[in-house]
Parts: sequence; C-alpha cells; structure tokens
Amino acid sequence: MTFTLLMNQMIKFFLIMALGYFLFKKNFTDIEFNKRLSRILLNITLPALILNSVLTQTERPAAVSVFSVFLTALLIYLFLPLVGMFAARFFPADQTQKNLYAFMTAYSNIGFMGFPIIDALYGTTAVLYTAIFNIMFNLSCYTLGTAIMTRNSETGTRINLRHLVNPGFLLSIASIVVYFLNPPFPKALADTVAAVGGITTPLSMLLIGSTLATNSVKEIFSDKFLYLYTVFRQILLPLVSLGLIHLLIKDELIQNVTCVMMLMPAANSCVMFANEYSADEKLASKSVFLTTLLSVITIPLGVSLLL
Repeated sequence: MTFTLLMNQMIKFFLIMALGYFLFKKNFTDIEFNKRLSRILLNITLPALILNSVLTQTERPAAVSVFSVFLTALLIYLFLPLVGMFAARFFPADQTQKNLYAFMTAYSNIGFMGFPIIDALYGTTAVLYTAIFNIMFNLSCYTLGTAIMTRNSETGTRINLRHLVNPGFLLSIASIVVYFLNPPFPKALADTVAAVGGITTPLSMLLIGSTLATNSVKEIFSDKFLYLYTVFRQILLPLVSLGLIHLLIKDELIQNVTCVMMLMPAANSCVMFANEYSADEKLASKSVFLTTLLSVITIPLGVSLLL
C-alpha cells in the first residue's frame, strides 16, 4: 500500500471518528449508547472479523509462521510491561498514577483500532496474526497488567482469570483451531460471518469518536505532562521498537503486523482498569484521548517507514 493510499485510509478513519464525536455532542449518542456499542463490537462483530480471517484464507500461512507470531507476541507482552514499569519510575506522579502510566504504556488499542487498520493494510492473513496478538494481549493484560495496577496496594495483587472468558479471546483461540483443522463451512454461514465482521471498522471508529467526546477538551489540554507522556508513548517508544523489530524479525508480514501493533494508542481498557482498581480514571481517559488523537498522524508516518 502506497503512502497516499495509507493516508486516505487514515483520513477515512479520522472522518468517521469525527462523525462519532459530532453525534455525541449533538445527543444522537450518549454514554449508555457507547457502552452498548462497545459490547456489540467486542462480543459480536470483532469475533466475526477474527473468524472471517481464517475462513477467507486462500493460501494458508505455514504453521512455522503461526508459531513465530505466537513467540513474537509472547515476547512483546512480557517486554512492554517491564518497559512501562521502568519508564513510570521517572514520571512526576504518585504510585497509583505510576502504575496506571505503566499499564497504559504496555497495552495498546488492538481491538478497536488494531484489527480494522491491519485488515485495511494487509488483509486476512494479517488479521489472523493479529488474533494471535489478541490472545497474548488478553493473557498479559489480565495477569501482568493486573499485577501492575495493584502494586503496593493495600489489598495486594488480585488476578481474576475469569475476565479471559470473553468472545474476542475465545474466538481468537477458535480461529487458530479452525486454521489447523480446516473444517468445511457452509457458504451462507461464511458469508454471514464476513458481512458481520465487515462492519467492525466503521462501528469501532464511530465508537472511538463518540467516546472521545465524553472528555472535557479544556481539561485534557491543560495537563502539560500528559503532552510529554503522549510523545514518549506514541513517538519515542514506537521508534525504538520499530528498529528492534526490524533487527529481530525477518518475515516481512510478521514484521509489519508487529510494528503496527506498536503504533496503536493506549487501549480503551485502560479506563476500565483504572475504574476497577480505583486509579485515576480521568488520567486514563485523557491519555486514551491524546494518544488516539496523535495516532492519526503517527500511524501513517510509522507505517510509511515500513514501505
């Protein structure tokens, strides 16, 4: 994909996000709508997109490639929490906020941005690879991520693996099983899965825009340190990561998928975790807003380095 086509793709995403922002401000949507749409995306359309990535494979990637992606994702989600904890030590914040900064550094928006962008850029094989990243994301997020959020807390580390039992995680695993077993699927069923998965991208961008509109713009842009953190997270960390990825990964598609994962903004789940563990929910919300806003520029610039 040329840089011009990529920019057109990102502009399309941005315009749909802007539409979501406008709809919220004009009361076409509200916080309850956002919650319901989020559940639809996570439980129905995103799992369909993941499953469709397997059903539409014309040339199935070799098992060694799938294993390589598993290994890459495992190392990424062991490495990033360590980077987050190390970097947060130098931030001017209390311990609870440092825990949140570490979490936000480690976990990116794979679900609502990663899958749609990967699908648009690289197609179904890359979506399958992203599903593997999603498996490791969930495993890391609900184990290491929970440990990070509860560091030095009075209640101690509280890891709840029941959160792993969600359609996105289960369908990611099921897609890998389907990939290896390659069972026959009725065409009508496969077409339905493709159609439902196909609405993930516009709905997710609409949701991001509507969610961003819940923030006070004045309050967001008054936090000066958040500017520095956003630059660190969306520019410095990806630049270093892209260099390491190019050195360590030789398969071009795996390399590209991994790089795009590193370019994603802070995950929406950062706000959920901040609420769950009594952290600074406003800080999480502002960080998701700013990193997402900057990612509209940094994603196409980062991907252009891969071309």
